[in-house]
Amino acid sequence: MLATAGDELLTRINEAGGDVVMPRAALEAATATYLAYYRQHLSTEERDVMPRAAQVLTEQDWAAVDTSVPASPDPLFGGNVLDRFETLRRQIGLDAQVSIDQGSPRGTP
Repeated sequence: MLATAGDELLTRINEAGGDVVMPRAALEAATATYLAYYRQHLSTEERDVMPRAAQVLTEQDWAAVDTSVPASPDPLFGGNVLDRFETLRRQIGLDAQVSIDQGSPRGTP
């Protein structure tokens, strides 16, 4: 279900990015559905999977996991997260100003 909800959300995001006209509620519903399934997935991991792994995996097992997972920066909280959010904030501000300058109410094409 999570994969299906993710596919649906990605489709809606791509449509919105491609200037496909759709009701805002369609994107909101796809987002809400994905988040509900994602939260359920995380809850299951935290409630069932991780406690069981902590019971049965040895130090050597955890070391093997560490070495098999490629090291990469955290995409949400990684090194330059503040710079990326500041860039995004500036871009949103510029886009909003363009809409205002063109006489369109904010949030409408």
